[in-house]
Amino acid sequence: MTLPAPTADGRGRVAVVATPFGFGPASKAYSIGQVLARHHGLDVAYYGTDSALDFFTAQPGIHVRPLDDPYPGQGPPALRSADAVVNVLAPELIGTGELAARTYYVDSLGFMWGAADVPPDSPLHQVRAYLAQDLFGSAAHLARLGLRGVIPETGITPRPRRSRPPRPRPRAPASGRRTAPGCWCSSVAWEIRPGTPRGGSIWRWWDACWRRYGTTRSR
Repeated sequence: MTLPAPTADGRGRVAVVATPFGFGPASKAYSIGQVLARHHGLDVAYYGTDSALDFFTAQPGIHVRPLDDPYPGQGPPALRSADAVVNVLAPELIGTGELAARTYYVDSLGFMWGAADVPPDSPLHQVRAYLAQDLFGSAAHLARLGLRGVIPETGITPRPRRSRPPRPRPRAPASGRRTAPGCWCSSVAWEIRPGTPRGGSIWRWWDACWRRYGTTRSR
């Protein structure tokens, strides 16, 4: 999927949302959004409620808005008007099949879900890309629940380079889907803008988010 360029400055519009469950999902969403904006030239806006909105609002220099309640059978207006949506653990915000087709879903808890969490009519079956942190066999577990094309990931952002050779990345389940570049930030960017550079580590920003809430400066 290559985004169109509907904005005045020629950049595709990406809406970033996260479930308001502490600061974990929001900080993941923020890290991904920063890579998309800073290294891939996309127009990124953050939307949230409760703790997710609190986290986004505390970060300097980003576009943040409260998330409006969705209309019945639809998604929030801000998400419907975006060219792509990065959604971290908030499937209830995927109100239509059209919105699902533009959603890049990030799941760090896939090993916890059961069949009741992913029924046959779940919008998660229709998302553009489903990226799962592959803890405790999450990718294989999600495949057994009927989710096809899950992209396994081992981290949020690229870690600093090390002298020793990197470990091989886990292979995707037998679903015909290729293996992602190796972390959520790079993978979402690659899915949205195929062929763009895969570099751009923001590990220091991510680390700062965890070490001191509200601080995103590089150390």
